[in-house]
Amino acid sequence: MPYFRIRHQLSIVNNSLLWGLRSIIPESLRPHALQRLHKTHPGQVAMKRIARKHFWWPYLDTDIANIVAKCESCSKVQHDTAKVPLQPWPAAERPWQRVHIDFAGPFMERMWLIIVDAHSKWLEVIQMKVGKTTTGHVTVELLNLFSWFGIVEELVSDNGRQFVSDNFERFCTDLGVKDTLTPPYHPQSNGQAERFVLTFKDAKKKGEDDDGGGTVAKRVRLLRFLQRYRQTPHPSTGHAPAELFLKRSPRSQWDMLYPTALANLKKKRLDMKTYFDKKTKGKELSIGSQVVIRAYHSKDKWVKGVIVERQGAVKWLVKVDDYNKPWARHSNQIRRVPTENDVSPDIELEVLGASPRIDNDVNGHVEDRENDDTFISLNNDETDASSYVADDGPSREHSMPPAPPVEPSVSDSPQEPQQPLCRSTRERRPPKFYKP
Repeated sequence: MPYFRIRHQLSIVNNSLLWGLRSIIPESLRPHALQRLHKTHPGQVAMKRIARKHFWWPYLDTDIANIVAKCESCSKVQHDTAKVPLQPWPAAERPWQRVHIDFAGPFMERMWLIIVDAHSKWLEVIQMKVGKTTTGHVTVELLNLFSWFGIVEELVSDNGRQFVSDNFERFCTDLGVKDTLTPPYHPQSNGQAERFVLTFKDAKKKGEDDDGGGTVAKRVRLLRFLQRYRQTPHPSTGHAPAELFLKRSPRSQWDMLYPTALANLKKKRLDMKTYFDKKTKGKELSIGSQVVIRAYHSKDKWVKGVIVERQGAVKWLVKVDDYNKPWARHSNQIRRVPTENDVSPDIELEVLGASPRIDNDVNGHVEDRENDDTFISLNNDETDASSYVADDGPSREHSMPPAPPVEPSVSDSPQEPQQPLCRSTRERRPPKFYKP
């Protein structure tokens, strides 16, 4: 029986059977509990996190997987997650230290302002009318949000017209907010907001078939989604966004299942930098470097320029000929022009935070061998570095140019004939094996 192995952990409180702090749902009420659990169409992982916090019954994980697999609304919006190399943002140490914002829409005849706190993953969704998303409308919504939770320290946004205007820059300056713009045409730099835009759209599409399309139903569906998301432990922090942002666990309908609320959540941290560094290559750029950068409004795909300023780990300002204002570009949109001092034009580049690598030119290769105590010469004759390189097989990417041939000097004295190599004259015989 499934209850036999946990028989010593079962207890009865207020006529309810408990396993630790989790209520054991009777078999007749399990379908209803699963329907309530899948009300806003969360995925399997989110449903299991909520269930393991409040209740249990045998084969609960299997029942959750089955109800998600049979849900038609969820099957209609399945998508593939794109994985691209990213330079991760520094970890925020406190709530409201860095906030990412972005627009979703036009979607369902509305524009949606997505606001995400980098520390707690707290999500705010503000519904706005199409055409009513100017800088003035955005600043009013932000002031309303600041009146609730205080003024943020840093605001990260893309290059939308609302966020690059002089009025928005003045708004941030007056409030003491650091306004950070991601490189244009590079949405991965604002990945937190972009990812939550996708999560929000999926949730809205999944719930359309449940509550209809009325104005009140849409508003209720949005509030239910926000309530469920804020109280679900996030995989990157191991805590619910509400716990980190509000410093408490808000009461939910699942707290009525057992007398004493709140089960401890295990801490889990995802190291994004290690994950992305496995798929990225470094770049070495500096102010004054001759480069070619990606052009999006020109007949030429790449144009020449000079780096004049560094604005972040991977953001640069490049001065382009015939343009007065420098262009802002991401490191992935820049290629360095090789100079005469470069050994090879294909030299790899390095950005801040990339792991160090060993130089592959011949001089560095030989120097590493000479400094290694385990490399011992077996010949007393003088040897040069080329003898070591020749034993390594084909030349590497950064090879030294071959030395010019040495012409023999002309001399009147006849050259002495070279002595033939001495070879052993011992007769060699194959071994004789015993044959009975």
